[in-house]
Amino acid sequence: MSDSFLVTKKKQGFQIKGNLDERINVSLLLEQLPFQGVIRPPLEFDFGGVQRCNSAGLVEWLKYVQSINIPFMYSHCPPWMVGHFNSISQFFPHQIAGVESFYAPFYCEADNENKNILYVVGKDIKLEDDFSTLKIEPRTIDGKVFVADFEPSRYFQFLTKNQKSFKEFFNQIRHK
Repeated sequence: MSDSFLVTKKKQGFQIKGNLDERINVSLLLEQLPFQGVIRPPLEFDFGGVQRCNSAGLVEWLKYVQSINIPFMYSHCPPWMVGHFNSISQFFPHQIAGVESFYAPFYCEADNENKNILYVVGKDIKLEDDFSTLKIEPRTIDGKVFVADFEPSRYFQFLTKNQKSFKEFFNQIRHK
């Protein structure tokens, strides 16, 4: 088990912090946390505290999400995770998973500063068929202007590819 990996229980799921790497066994770690019957689905996996992930950690995580049969959603996903969402379909197994929120990279040219800005699905970004014409407006934070440091049609590709199942997922959990 990785010393730098910590999972703590939240109201509806888990806050995950640290590094997702070869030293973890996600299944063993999450089996120790009693969520069956305690937390009403969907579970939330908050990845806002995960600094990095390597391929071995990613494989462990994907084995875990493929094995559970409980509706769940990802929240506060860092940009590295969005990159994986765009290239690996196993993050969303059995149409029982969705993304509640994720960070997108922005850049301030004046200060050469990077900042990740949170997007909430359904509020800040809608589920669309095509994001190629979407114009991302600059964001002003603490008097600094940040512009999107990504191409919308590529960065939001996971939303397009999973649009139908995400809509079904969110409709299903709203009616529980």
